[in-house]
Amino acid sequence: MQKKQVRHYRSPKVNPFEKYLKPEDHLHIQVCRYIKYQYQGAVIYHAPNEGKRSHFERYLMKQLEAGPGFPDLLIFYRGKLIALELKAGKNKPTEYQLAFLEVFRSVGIAADWATGFEAARAFIDGQFGK
Repeated sequence: MQKKQVRHYRSPKVNPFEKYLKPEDHLHIQVCRYIKYQYQGAVIYHAPNEGKRSHFERYLMKQLEAGPGFPDLLIFYRGKLIALELKAGKNKPTEYQLAFLEVFRSVGIAADWATGFEAARAFIDGQFGK
């Protein structure tokens, strides 16, 4: 007689990289998910300026004019572009980030920084008319 196999319930696997996400990363993901749901067809761009780099990578980024302060998100939707810098907790934008936001504003692009999801949502909805 053959033994009957017993199947054990397995919980969904947790992504091993989840533990490395910081509060601002979680906020960024939440805002991007909101945009994709609420503004279908929107194009979201994030310039990966942050992170540790080797000496060569720092040299290369400088040569390519990838300096500090570029906003976290550029969002294109129905002919409009907005720039948004995201902050979590008590974090505030740096001098470089504020300067970049001002560059965008000076050419007529809506640009701001937001602390937390609700502030980010309010800015996005205010710009895109929801």
